Formats: sequence, C-alpha cells, structure tokens
Amino acid sequence: MALTTHPFSPSKTPTVITTISEFPHNPKTLILQQCKSIRDLNQVHAHLIKTRLLHRPAVAENVLESAAILLPGAMDYAFSIFRRIDRPDSTAYNVMIRGLIYKKSNPEAILMFKKMCENSVQPDEFTFTSVLKACSRLGTLHEGYAKNERWDGVVKLFRKMLESGFECDEVTMISVLPACGKVGDLELGEWISEYIEANGLKGNLTLITSLVDIIFLGTGD
Repeated sequence: MALTTHPFSPSKTPTVITTISEFPHNPKTLILQQCKSIRDLNQVHAHLIKTRLLHRPAVAENVLESAAILLPGAMDYAFSIFRRIDRPDSTAYNVMIRGLIYKKSNPEAILMFKKMCENSVQPDEFTFTSVLKACSRLGTLHEGYAKNERWDGVVKLFRKMLESGFECDEVTMISVLPACGKVGDLELGEWISEYIEANGLKGNLTLITSLVDIIFLGTGD
C-alpha cells in the first residue's frame, strides 16, 4: 500500500519533525508522538512525500491510522488519504473501518466493509471483529443489514466469517439465525444447530428460541 499524492498543498518543512534521521527506523513512534493536530499531520505527510518515505507501506499505513483513529476530527483527512492509495489492502480498509466505528459512524463502517468485498479485498479476523462491533452498535448483526431487508447480506457475511476461520459465539449465532430463516437457508440453520450441540450452547434460551423459529417457521413468513 502506498499513497500516490498529497490531499492538500505541501507545507514548509514540518516543525514537528525534530529527529527525522530516526524516522525510517521507527516511523510509527514519530508520527503518533509528534502529531497533535491535523496541521501537524499535514506537515508530516507533505514531508514524507518530499522525502519519498511515504512509499514504504508501514509509513503510509501509520499516516492513515493517525488520521482515521488517533486525531480528533481528522476523518475527512483520512478519506482524502485513503482515496489516493493505489489498490488499498486489507490493512487500509481495516484502519478506515475502525476509524469510522471510533467516530460512531457505524453505518458508514458497514458500507466500507461492503466496498472492501466489492473490490475483492479479502477480509481477515480484524475486519470481522470490527464489522460485528459496528453491527452490534446498530442493534444486532441482523438489524445492521435488515434496515433495508438485507437478510441475504447477513448470511453472506456469516459465511465469509466461517470461510476465514472466524470462531462463532452465542451473540453471533443469535443474530444470524433469524436471517437464515428469512432467506430460507435451512442448510446453514442445520449447521448452526450441530455447532450449538457440539459446543455446549444449548443452555442459551434465546439461542434455542431462534433455532426453533428456523425449524418451524421455515422462511420466516
């Protein structure tokens, strides 16, 4: 991942960089400790472009992280950086998703995840953890998609989680089961039933109620 251009006009040599010779060895420490405002980050960003250090993936990632997560009010700056990344990888998407969640923009975080999948960038366990957090803050996993009756999106997300080796917990199961009923995915419902049996989750009344709804209501109509 590398940034191609600077979103704003380059400034003069940044005053926040006091030990630039150490930057190549510890870029994260310098950016995170020295940048206290968007202006500081803008100066560092411009300097990194000038010195071509921004071509280093670790450096680019930390500039993005500083804007998306660490500096208050810098999300627009983060988007300016993100749009100029040539072929953003999972790390870049994860930073943006985390930043949006941190700023309590949970619907936008889910849309960023959707864009990630549309661009064929493979999600990882960090992605799913963040997306589940965004969905839970919207209510539950199924409500995160179901505001527009996107039950199929719930099932697709859950299948991606399984394919990536994500371990399911009771909260995830409770959220996914109603979606299985809505889309008529009884095969997945049966798999969840076996998972519940194998992992000793039968004591959860809410989980069992959701499972019964799947079995007896079929498509949920």
